[in-house]
Amino acid sequence: MSVRTERVSGEIQKIVSAIISRDHSDLSDGLMTVTEVDVSPDLRNAKVYVSILGGKMAHEKTIRQLNDRMHQIRGELGHEIRLRHIPELQFYIDASSAHAARISELINEWHEKQQHEDGDNNE
Repeated sequence: MSVRTERVSGEIQKIVSAIISRDHSDLSDGLMTVTEVDVSPDLRNAKVYVSILGGKMAHEKTIRQLNDRMHQIRGELGHEIRLRHIPELQFYIDASSAHAARISELINEWHEKQQHEDGDNNE
């Protein structure tokens, strides 16, 4: 990723996050965070990754609603950023936090199992 696309990605992330918090907070009952934005090299498309606290059903519903409101959010983005072409936005669930939590859970289970086995061996 070039320096320019990284800067544009960061700026879009900041602005879209503010737009969602300010004007579209009704989409989620919990906390919703824009975690990453990947902009194509030609700056015409942007994948917006969102982390949402809640169940899987809430995730799918919220992402569907964000994508339904994409044109409105894109219009608001166009008022706040100066680019020749405002990227088409596509929203996705950022599953990295759920993945990290699952790995942590598995490690904890393994540690508990090891402690239990060590306790059985010492008796």
